[in-house]
Amino acid sequence: LVWTELDARNQAGRVLVVCPSMLVPKWRAEMRERFGYELDELDRPGLDEFLEQVEEDRLPRRRHWICSLERLRIWKGLDRLSELSPQLDLVIADEAHAFRNSGTRSNALGALLSDWTDALVFLSATPLNLGNQDLYNLLELLAPGEFDDRWVLEERLEPNAVLNRVSASLFDREVSNETRRTWLHSIRDLTFGPAVTGRPEYAEADRLLAEDHLDHAGVAEVKRLLSQLHALSAVVTRTRKVEVQDHKAVREAIPIAVEWTDAEAALYQAIDKWQRDRARRLGLPVGFVT
Repeated sequence: LVWTELDARNQAGRVLVVCPSMLVPKWRAEMRERFGYELDELDRPGLDEFLEQVEEDRLPRRRHWICSLERLRIWKGLDRLSELSPQLDLVIADEAHAFRNSGTRSNALGALLSDWTDALVFLSATPLNLGNQDLYNLLELLAPGEFDDRWVLEERLEPNAVLNRVSASLFDREVSNETRRTWLHSIRDLTFGPAVTGRPEYAEADRLLAEDHLDHAGVAEVKRLLSQLHALSAVVTRTRKVEVQDHKAVREAIPIAVEWTDAEAALYQAIDKWQRDRARRLGLPVGFVT
């Protein structure tokens, strides 16, 4: 949808999609069937031809490519391409959490993609770990220099905890709007509080919460205003499954009895014991180890 919007503005002539190799066929099929976009896969010969076109300054003004993350980051022509710095309109990186670890080839590739394109979109459904370090590393690729360092980022994120608390309480009848306003006003004492409280969205949310009761439209408006006040609202958008799944799939589990050989049973029991012991040592649920 971002792509089609940029295309409507004539700002998506050269588009590159980067994703894990197993997702390349799915991306090509989805873009063709849903939007009519044909993606040319950059295999090894395709990458070499792409480099040649960049070197000779004859890269088509309108072309859509897709390349696997695994192939692109080890391609021998990557250093030469980085010297030429091709000019792309849009790069979409799926499973973008692969770029989160600084000092890795994937992270270095993410930095190159950021340099090559006017618009960069990261997609991921995988939670980020290690506090805010992973998040900071990805933000540095999306908006270089915007957040100074990880500690500044954490200070800028502090108001979000209050905003989330207020937003989550809007359907809790035991919490009054007066209490919500008290929480909201506490943002003023935070390091980046003035940057939030000085915005018109904050004043409007505060005004609405001054009412004793909010109808459904009022609740929706306050939630919208609070989401716009988030420190990363201009960089990150998050959609939860609960917000989009109107008709959830109903699955019925059907057990299938299997007669194991002694060797198969022994293998299963050994693996099961190993994963339970490892989960206990790491303090993790067994499913994560599995």
